[in-house]
Amino acid sequence: MGNKDGLGNFAAGSIVIDIEASCLPEQGLSYPIEVALGDLATGAIVAWLVRPEPHWMQWDWDPEAERVHKIPQATLVRDGMPRSVVASAIAERVIGRRIVSDHPLYDQIWLARLFQGDPGLRIHSLPELCLEIAGHGADARELVERARAHAHAVAPIRHRAAADVAHQLAMLAYLMEHAT
Repeated sequence: MGNKDGLGNFAAGSIVIDIEASCLPEQGLSYPIEVALGDLATGAIVAWLVRPEPHWMQWDWDPEAERVHKIPQATLVRDGMPRSVVASAIAERVIGRRIVSDHPLYDQIWLARLFQGDPGLRIHSLPELCLEIAGHGADARELVERARAHAHAVAPIRHRAAADVAHQLAMLAYLMEHAT
């Protein structure tokens, strides 16, 4: 099993990120529409709707993605924060922290769009962090499965950034509490 003290302290310094988007990258030119960050140390979650940049409005919008996340493009235009404001808020909160995501490749693409280029921030794999905490072997895999079931029970995935971050935080907190 994982090292509860040293690794637990390292893991506790992690920030979980989740980004909802106009469509998946393989479906077209996509852009971020909602971002949430969760602080594993405190459990605090912040989220922002992102107002599309004018040129993004010409990019792809997937009606199926909208059906899943339930955020109409008109809501983003009306209620979203400017891209630059969201990027600055993220940069402030993640400095010196390890950023993790359940889909780091996608979220890295959308983070770069949000920052209009390389943000200088690397998103790490949440599943890899789970294994770092839990350790390796059959017992570790079983612990990760229990953590996943716990997270589904207390914070179901909703395909909204804040709810999905809450799910991931619940999973990590469970692992940190139960890893030996």
